[in-house]
Amino acid sequence: MLDLEYTELRRNEEIVLHAANVDHCVVVKLVINILDKWECGVEQKGKILGLEPNSWKEKEIVLSDQQLIRASYIANIHAVLRTKFNNESNIYGFMRMPNKNEFFNGKQPVEVISEGGVESLKSTYYELKKNLLVKED
Repeated sequence: MLDLEYTELRRNEEIVLHAANVDHCVVVKLVINILDKWECGVEQKGKILGLEPNSWKEKEIVLSDQQLIRASYIANIHAVLRTKFNNESNIYGFMRMPNKNEFFNGKQPVEVISEGGVESLKSTYYELKKNLLVKED
């Protein structure tokens, strides 16, 4: 069983989900749980995951490689937030906070990942990693 909920992210480690070594239903359950905590609606979850709304409720689901990549980025974003913050309101609320960082341009991070497909997930992950996991000398 895949248990990424409490995975700790270290500076150079990333969660990578591959089709051959994961139960897709478990991946979907994990990612939907994260998106629920980010207060995403059904349509927004579908856009972020690249799935038809509510299709994740099916008993058998097979994710495409692109959908697994999306799930990996969501898990990695979540891991960055869990590494940076100690309380749940920041871990789960951060994605709903308007961000004045140049990359987000006043938008909520969850808006950015909803609007731009896999590239926006990738860019958001690397932006958060760069800005939240700053090396402490």
